[in-house]
Amino acid sequence: MPSLESTYQITESATRSQRLALFEQHRGIAVSLARRASLRLGRYFDTDTLLQFALVGLWIAASRFIGEVSLFGAYARPRVSGQIIDELRRETPGNRRCKLSEGSFDDVDNWQL
Repeated sequence: MPSLESTYQITESATRSQRLALFEQHRGIAVSLARRASLRLGRYFDTDTLLQFALVGLWIAASRFIGEVSLFGAYARPRVSGQIIDELRRETPGNRRCKLSEGSFDDVDNWQL
């Protein structure tokens, strides 16, 4: 897979292979955020599950990004974090205050990855 130079522009008409290259080049963002989430939530969620959530977020970010490749990391990080949090909300039905273990509540809105 060819890598994209940092000055390369991703436009609306970017091909799937260009977006895939962007995704592969920045896969480390997803891995890093999934590990970070695992440190905090590993007792409740499998690390591989968190990584899948992060990779979905990275792919969504790569498929929607328009701009200079060097700016993608700054664009993708909050999108990947948000995707992990969104998926955690889906995995823990109920209201936004989710009981993760007896006597322990975590407020999903205040999770930081």
